Amino acid sequence: MVTFYTSKHHEVAKNYAITNHIFLADTLWISEKHFSRMPADIKKIMIDAAKETQVFVRNNRAERDKKAEEMLKAAGVTLTYPDLKPFIEIGRKTYPQFEEKLGKELIKKIQALVQ
Repeated sequence: MVTFYTSKHHEVAKNYAITNHIFLADTLWISEKHFSRMPADIKKIMIDAAKETQVFVRNNRAERDKKAEEMLKAAGVTLTYPDLKPFIEIGRKTYPQFEEKLGKELIKKIQALVQ
């Protein structure tokens, strides 16, 4: 929701469905070639900062989403909350095929999150 607002999609798209189908991994991306050239102390600083930022972003996501929701409403965007049960049920049918690729433990974690 935050990105929808900050990227100004709300200026042309006046409807937004809250589906919770995306999880942002909050990762730091850097080329391995570039990273390998950095001094060890700088690498450590970057890794530590990335870890600290991940925790901060995850802990503050709900607050940022709430603010973005308020700003979207103020901008005239209609927010909808569709029934996700049919999507969840369809998704469950894919678990067996992904168990082989991802492992049963990861599938169990995903199922627990959906509950």
